[in-house]
Amino acid sequence: MTDEQILELGFKALVDKLGPVGMVRFIHQFRAGTGDYTEERQQWVGMSDVETLAKQIQEAENDSECVVKTLKTLIQ
Repeated sequence: MTDEQILELGFKALVDKLGPVGMVRFIHQFRAGTGDYTEERQQWVGMSDVETLAKQIQEAENDSECVVKTLKTLIQ
C-alpha cells in the first residue's frame, strides 16, 4: 500500500467515524510547532548533571502523585 493510499484510507476512516467537521477538528490538533526544540531544551535543561536531572524527575513524580491523591480525595 502506498503512502497516498494510506492517507486516503485514513481520511475516509476519520470522516466515517467523526464526520467532515470532526475530521477537520481532529486534524487541526496536529499543527506543526515553531522554534528550535534543541536550542530551547538546552536553555531549560542547562548544563545539569545526571544527579540534578534525576532529582528534578523525582520531584516532578512526587508532585504528580500528590495531585492524583488530592483529586481522588475530592471525587470520593
